[in-house]
Amino acid sequence: MSVEICPKCGTENVTKAAWCEKCLHMFHEYGENKTIFCPECKHENAYKDSYCEACHEPLKPGQWE
Repeated sequence: MSVEICPKCGTENVTKAAWCEKCLHMFHEYGENKTIFCPECKHENAYKDSYCEACHEPLKPGQWE
């Protein structure tokens, strides 16, 4: 079983996700060319944004691809 240590928070991640299970820090360049839509106002944001540019709703990678 491979474990990936998050460089941001130090959590050991056993899944092969593109981001940390605890802090959602992205491990790889996944999402460079993707967008994420705000669940509140449907504004299109960059995939790495933590909050919506328009209404400041918190965003999570993968919630509205």
